[in-house]
Amino acid sequence: DETRLRKDFPARFVERDFIHWDPAARALQARREVRFDKIILESKPAGRIDPALARARGEKRAALIVFVTAGDPDLATTAELIPELAAAGADVIELGIPHSDPIGEGPTIQVSSQRALARRTSLSQILDLVRRVRAVSDVPLVLMGYLNNVLAYGEERLARDAAASGADGLIVSDVPFEETATLSRACAEHGVQRV
Repeated sequence: DETRLRKDFPARFVERDFIHWDPAARALQARREVRFDKIILESKPAGRIDPALARARGEKRAALIVFVTAGDPDLATTAELIPELAAAGADVIELGIPHSDPIGEGPTIQVSSQRALARRTSLSQILDLVRRVRAVSDVPLVLMGYLNNVLAYGEERLARDAAASGADGLIVSDVPFEETATLSRACAEHGVQRV
């Protein structure tokens, strides 16, 4: 019911010209109780992601979202790439968290993950990298990984540390959004946007 959905994924009804695709919105839409443009996830301000997308929309162009596997070929190079990609026009940068079995990726990203893992790239190091990059760039940064990365690090700890490092968002690509309510709540509390 709506009360349960609103507890699991806090939502409020507002007039917006964009959509946050969250399970509560989908469930309410399926029951035809609300239009998608009337619901957003309640959280601390998302920071840089929505303004970057709105800027691209205002310029009547698609947003350029670039993916980089953090730690490939090494963390120092990743740190150098981020501001260069932003200067070259990237609106948002996804930082891939290396994973030993990246099932949702093609061969190029799989190999980049293996190279980063061979250098022992960890999620803690990636968060330190984000913190360092924030001194030179405010491009929106979205961490992209797998549920094992999240569970091994800890859902609440990841949300807290990601926010403290300056990460703007989190994608967990191998699990349905609806199955990560605890992570979604933690992210909302700390201002990390679930994508």
